[in-house]
Parts: sequence; structure tokens; C-alpha cells
Amino acid sequence: MTTGDSTTRAPTHPDILEVRYQPGFHLSAAHSLVALPAGAVFAKLTFPPLTNEPAPTWATVQTGRDTHIDLNSDLVYCNHSCAPTLEFDMHKFEIRVARDHPNGGIVVGEELTFFYPSSEWNMSQPFECRCGAGEGICKGTIAGAKDMGRERLKGYWLNPHIEELLDELEGKPNGAANGTTNGAANGTPNGATNGAANGAAKEEDAKKKKKKTKSCVMM
Repeated sequence: MTTGDSTTRAPTHPDILEVRYQPGFHLSAAHSLVALPAGAVFAKLTFPPLTNEPAPTWATVQTGRDTHIDLNSDLVYCNHSCAPTLEFDMHKFEIRVARDHPNGGIVVGEELTFFYPSSEWNMSQPFECRCGAGEGICKGTIAGAKDMGRERLKGYWLNPHIEELLDELEGKPNGAANGTTNGAANGTPNGATNGAANGAAKEEDAKKKKKKTKSCVMM
């Protein structure tokens, strides 16, 4: 989600990344200054410098069903890739090394990227991807998760709000396991269902005991 070049601004994360500026729009990119294993936290997101934004733009990241933030830092130079090196977890407000990183983690100098539809439901500016991930991996036209569809998102880690919105789009009840990403599907009923079933069973047992006691008194 790169912005225009800003080579005169002081680096915001000098210990973990550097921005390699290129002339032109969306050509500059963030590269790692650290080596970290898959799943490790790369950066925490805090207010400030984060700011809430009323509507999505090409520079915002979606944090919930209808909430968005501006990063206001060099993290905005983490571009899109269909083979991302990072996961932007906008519910935990942290950035992790992709857990399915093909090399087991990032190395110094590696470009920092994430899969835009993992956080974005609607994108203000869909685009033709040039990530170079290769045939069968690159998704071509990149849009919000709403327009990408479940099948094209299969295998990617997605933020919880994207999972929920996809379930709603497909007519599934909230919280239904779907197995698209992050091991959400495990074949087990959710706690709310269990709780409701247990509560109903207890209520029925109580009614039976009350009825039995009443019958004994009448006899």
C-alpha cells in the first residue's frame, strides 16, 4: 500500500526495515533488516502513529467490518504479494512473519509484503497484480475479499472480520467453521451451540423432576 516517495522523511522503523525508494507511484518497497522465523511477530501496531479513518482509501488497512486505520509509517511500503512474507493481523494489531513462508522465515534484505484481501473487504482501487509469484500462485486481478470469493482465497490466512463477512456472503451462520485458513475448521461444535444445548437439556430435566415430584404428592 505504498504512497508517493518521501525520501526526506526520517525512517519510522530503522531497526527492522528500510524503504528502497523508486521513482513512480507504488514502486517503492519495504525490505527487512532482520531475520525472523515463520510466525514470529515482526512489529506491533499502536496509536499513535496509527489513526482511525472514516472510509477506506488506497493507503488504509481495514481492522473490522467497517473500521479502517492509516499506518502513518514506513509500514505503508509493505506492498501486496500473492506469496506474502507477512500477515497483517488487524485484530491483534500485530504484523507476523507468514506462517507458511516457503523458506521458513524472512531473511535480511527480503521484501516485506502481505496479501491485501486478507484485511480488505472492498478495495477502492482493484489492480492487476505484478507480484511475480508465478503461474498458479499469482491471482491476477486483486480486489477486496468480497469480489475475490472463497475459492480464490483458499489457502490464505485471513483476518477474522474477512472470515465472518465471507460466511455471511455465503449464507452461513456467524462463527461457522469454514476451513479456508488458519485452521478455523476442526469439526467441533462451537461453544455457544454446546452451551445452548446443555442449557436446554438441564431445563428439560428440571421439568421432568418437578412433574415427578408433583405426581408423588398427589398420590
